[in-house]
Amino acid sequence: REVDFTEFNFNNHLLATLQRTCPERFAPIRDELRQVWLDRMRLLLARTGPHTLLLWLRAHEAAAAPVDAQPALVERRMLEALRSDVIGIASVRVASAAQDEELRDMVFGPLQAPAAGHMIGPAAHRKIAAALGAEIAPALRPRA
Repeated sequence: REVDFTEFNFNNHLLATLQRTCPERFAPIRDELRQVWLDRMRLLLARTGPHTLLLWLRAHEAAAAPVDAQPALVERRMLEALRSDVIGIASVRVASAAQDEELRDMVFGPLQAPAAGHMIGPAAHRKIAAALGAEIAPALRPRA
């Protein structure tokens, strides 16, 4: 009995432990979770219509998405597999407000400070707006 499942309250904690315990046995679980994510995204995109723009906020540049990333295990190639179903994919590298040293530019109460440090700050929001604007602008131009 390698893993005590009574220790888990959160899915990511469970996934990280399973991956750490035996990466080889975790591989089929990872592959299935990735396929389910793709299937559910395709279902969602079928319902939202062809004018959907995906926003990819990435906090890491790893070749393989780690289990503790949000969303867990999602990689750029998975978004690329959805490209034919969307009008575009805006990709923005973000960091937390604490990592970007932007807490001084944010408004929050003293009890909210720990949570605020984990949120993205004003500079990240400006980067997101610019990336979305660049993707949306061509679609808004009048057609000849």
